[in-house]
Amino acid sequence: MRKRKLLAGVLLSIALAGVGFGTVTLNVEADDQPEEIAPANPSPYQVNVDDNATPSEFEQEMRKNLYHEVVQHEKIPVSDPRMARIQEVFSVVEQPFEKPLDKPRKGRPDKMSIDPLTGDAHYTNGLVINREGRVIKRPESFSPSRGQLAPLVRTLTTELQAMANQPYSDQLGRDMVIKINELESYTDSLDLTELTGLLIEVSHSITQGKEGFTRSVKTLDEIHRLVNFDKKIGS
Repeated sequence: MRKRKLLAGVLLSIALAGVGFGTVTLNVEADDQPEEIAPANPSPYQVNVDDNATPSEFEQEMRKNLYHEVVQHEKIPVSDPRMARIQEVFSVVEQPFEKPLDKPRKGRPDKMSIDPLTGDAHYTNGLVINREGRVIKRPESFSPSRGQLAPLVRTLTTELQAMANQPYSDQLGRDMVIKINELESYTDSLDLTELTGLLIEVSHSITQGKEGFTRSVKTLDEIHRLVNFDKKIGS
């Protein structure tokens, strides 16, 4: 709400019976300064990268805004020695940096970007990784870089755990095998061959009736606790 600025000559004609006063003119100036509104705080995720920035300038500015943390944690006891490396690999939580493309594609971005409101990192292959180091959006078809593999595994493991909480059915077991196969491809690329071996065993047993399903879900739950140890289970 603003005060109006008013510079007006106020003409007062005072006519009092029996007394002759002249006409009095008063100049009244009202203040029209707008009410002070505190400026909005600049977003901590705003990346100031000029379109003409060199690759090194782009990298320097972008890396200042990307999340990276090595999480300190206590080791979680494991039931199988093949799981021992999982927690170590996923102790690094980060949004990886992506170099600009040498040959920009028509109609598609050639540089990664950061959402100024949420801090989510958007990549040129369509993936979006939040500041918890988890993929929150992915297209139907994409080719992940190595730095994007751990965020993908975190997300897929959480999705598997959510599926495992559904009532058992043969169809659910088959659907989970499809998700497990996708997860396997990324754990193998991360050189987590022990985990890949466990997932292969799970995909075989999960369709072997309710007993095999229950046994497989128990293994998947342990994997989820190791991969997503920085989150409360179920969150």
